Amino acid sequence: MRFLIVIFLSFSSLVRAHDYYFAFAEVDYNDLTEEIHATVIVSTHDLEKMLRSKGIISKDLASYSNNEEAIRSIQTEIQKGFSFRFSGEQRTMEFEGMELLLTGNTQFYFSLKQVKSLERVTVKFDFMMDVFKEQQNKMTLIYRNTKTTFVFLTSKKEQDLILSKK
Repeated sequence: MRFLIVIFLSFSSLVRAHDYYFAFAEVDYNDLTEEIHATVIVSTHDLEKMLRSKGIISKDLASYSNNEEAIRSIQTEIQKGFSFRFSGEQRTMEFEGMELLLTGNTQFYFSLKQVKSLERVTVKFDFMMDVFKEQQNKMTLIYRNTKTTFVFLTSKKEQDLILSKK
């Protein structure tokens, strides 16, 4: 009987869905070219679940790799959930592409040109928080050879970047 209880408890812990959801962004600002390059990294499984809940996809994400309409919808979802405001002006990042990795993650690549400075910038990173209330996002910014990490929670979806001046 104890053996059955142990097996049941072990199996139930495997079946239980995870309680936390994460997305990561890696952002690099180039002073010389005045460009931002960003990579948004998400669990493919979580992304598919969110996209299904919104009616954007019905199969696995790989099935849509050549579907321009679906890719545009996915791109729009990310841009709604990860954005930059400079001196109060919202700027839309340009979608550069995506890559489904064998690690179970998907990476999305974006750029933003003609960014004169990061002195007065606000970042919103609430991607997937409307679907997953436990969503936690993290952004690492490389700015003038310094890495700074910012954490975004459902209670802190936007942040004004305060960067050291070197």
